[in-house]
Amino acid sequence: MKRIFLFSLLALGHVLCCAQVVLKGKVVEKESGSLLSGVSITIGGESVISGESGNFQFRLKEISGLVVEVSDVEHRMIRDSLSKFVRVTSNHEAEAIFYLERKNLFLQPVEVLATRSGTNAPFTKTNLSRKDIEKSNLGADLPFLLNQTPATIINSDAGNGIGYTGLRIRGSDLSRINVTLNGVPYNDPESQGVFFVDMPDVASSVNSIQIQRGVGTSSNGAGAFGATLNISTNEFYETPYAEVNNSYGSFNS
Repeated sequence: MKRIFLFSLLALGHVLCCAQVVLKGKVVEKESGSLLSGVSITIGGESVISGESGNFQFRLKEISGLVVEVSDVEHRMIRDSLSKFVRVTSNHEAEAIFYLERKNLFLQPVEVLATRSGTNAPFTKTNLSRKDIEKSNLGADLPFLLNQTPATIINSDAGNGIGYTGLRIRGSDLSRINVTLNGVPYNDPESQGVFFVDMPDVASSVNSIQIQRGVGTSSNGAGAFGATLNISTNEFYETPYAEVNNSYGSFNS
């Protein structure tokens, strides 16, 4: 009797397993044809998330009469009869492909690869290399290194270039000059001014400077009106080195 019961149980399990349909598929973006990962697919109350290759898999007892819902934050949701998307490949296997339309509500990620104007850009500019900076770097603030660039006027409260210093480019003061340090805006958020006294001897770490006079490119808000002062300290040295700078001036400077 036990043998008959076990045999009947195994036979019933085999029938139930055979009655299942394995549904495999993938989710594709309609516009680009790229496979979409992280998309939620719900069929008959069961939900799965598409993998890195946009693929998914279900085990269903039947195909007909079921409703499928495919949703993603950046795409329009699909909610329709499952049989419209399914193609039966064998007695117990089927496949489906869902094409999602992109919403126009989200901006695509933008990676900024450069914050300076190139050689062919239609802007009036001056590039200062590290060698150019070293020639005039005697410990004074950064505006005094730009003294010999066109249309630039500098000033110093103490008269020696140390302390509160400023500059004007084409008549515009520092509140109208967009100053960036390695692409990060340095203008004060309240007054829009720039206080180089907070960066003592920054010139010793500067590798290059680009000055754009007049309207030009900018990573700080809108396009620069007076000028753009782009400072870079990102140079990398593969070999160890040592550097000593000494200078002495009036008033113990």
